[in-house]
Amino acid sequence: MEECGFQGNLADIPFAQLIFSIWQRKKSGCLKLRKNEVEKRLYLEKGKIVVKRGAFPKKNFLQTLVKKKP
Repeated sequence: MEECGFQGNLADIPFAQLIFSIWQRKKSGCLKLRKNEVEKRLYLEKGKIVVKRGAFPKKNFLQTLVKKKP
């Protein structure tokens, strides 16, 4: 699951809508998120997010997922 096949911009589709669509269709693969030089990947199996250990800091994992733009 290292390569991501589709590309897009979160300015074109709200993140929540994208995740809902993936969940609803039970898709598997990875969602690569990049801002400037920082890149993170969310892996999905049958629509569910599977987090690889070390992908996010343990202490702030939930805040990272729900952080709102200022």
